[in-house]
Amino acid sequence: MLKVTGLSCSMAEQIEFHMDTGDFYVLFGPDDSGKTEIINAIMGISKRYAGSVLYEGKEIKKLSMKERKTIRYVPDEILMLYGVRVKKYLKNMARTYQVKDKELVAQLVEYFEIDTKEYLTEMTYEGNKLVSIIGALLTSPKLLILDEPFNFLTEEMSEKLLSYLKKKNEEGMSILLLLEHFEDADENANSYVYIKEGELIHEDRVPNDWIPPKKIVFRKVDVDKMKKLFGEPDSIHREEYTYLSEFSWEEIGEKVTACGMEKNVVVQSARMDEILDIRCKKEESQESEITEIVTEQQVAPTIEETTETQENGKENEE
Repeated sequence: MLKVTGLSCSMAEQIEFHMDTGDFYVLFGPDDSGKTEIINAIMGISKRYAGSVLYEGKEIKKLSMKERKTIRYVPDEILMLYGVRVKKYLKNMARTYQVKDKELVAQLVEYFEIDTKEYLTEMTYEGNKLVSIIGALLTSPKLLILDEPFNFLTEEMSEKLLSYLKKKNEEGMSILLLLEHFEDADENANSYVYIKEGELIHEDRVPNDWIPPKKIVFRKVDVDKMKKLFGEPDSIHREEYTYLSEFSWEEIGEKVTACGMEKNVVVQSARMDEILDIRCKKEESQESEITEIVTEQQVAPTIEETTETQENGKENEE
């Protein structure tokens, strides 16, 4: 459905990912990692970018107005339309997108607990944000893109929104969320791409029944005793040793208690960005070690070469 190849813009370089029709996709990374700039380039809001963006096999810049209307994007912004009530805004949106289901607006408004008589600029941030999302949902797009949709929302309303998005995804709507943390939608997502400092760190599909590993962090411990029970750490930073463990909580507790390190350890579920950062650094370290070994082997003279050099030296002396 959406294929991004070699995309470079103001805050990102050589970004590549693809969404299949029906995907629930999460593009995540820390603030200022370039997520919004990437979507602005994809949506044509930003014209200065290099690379290719295909939507249903067609260059996105060449889409007709009708084709463009099958994509809805809700930025992480507040609707600043003075003197406009919710009812008028949604009515205009329905007319613009030729929404035929007259009951849908009423259903969405009721589900998200919105008062249509309110002025947009007098609403709470949560209500205003939800009106933006309702305006996109009522058009039943093929592809819905939401930038930080849970900002300003309470935990309860975030769960309601996620539940509704899951329902629409099961009905065939493709969804792309821009989030700081993958965990905000991990139960819904089937694919993801991780962006950090404008670089693509990893793209993959989420395994079925995926359970995140536990993150075990030891500080100021007997290293030999720790390694005997848990092996080599996945990450070392000063006196902090980190493991990504598939052990159960009970097994970890038993091992920690056995070595008497309860006061020197923190155990929690690992976030996706932590998992990927640790694994990437570990892979880079292993690649660096392999490169060093290969370089040493190429530079180090063989026994035969050393002997031959010594013999040639003796001949020259004679």
